[in-house]
Amino acid sequence: MSWTSKDPNAVLDFQFDWSAWLSSGETITASIYLFESATLELFDESIDGGFTTFWARGGAAGEVVQITNRITSSEGRIDDWTRPLRLKER
Repeated sequence: MSWTSKDPNAVLDFQFDWSAWLSSGETITASIYLFESATLELFDESIDGGFTTFWARGGAAGEVVQITNRITSSEGRIDDWTRPLRLKER
């Protein structure tokens, strides 16, 4: 799954799909996002089944932000998934 790039002026939602990683009956009980950027803001984070979602605004054109989603499952498993988000003028 790949994300499209984000324009610095756009406000868009992005998802991580954990559904294939989860065991039958297992759920996501906690989700946090880790990233380093002075200009990008993540907000309105949510969990829906095997998906975690965040909304993003801001960012600087030319920046590539590595966003890590760390989840905890109902089985006590903890895992990270990191994906790049490219910011560019569109």
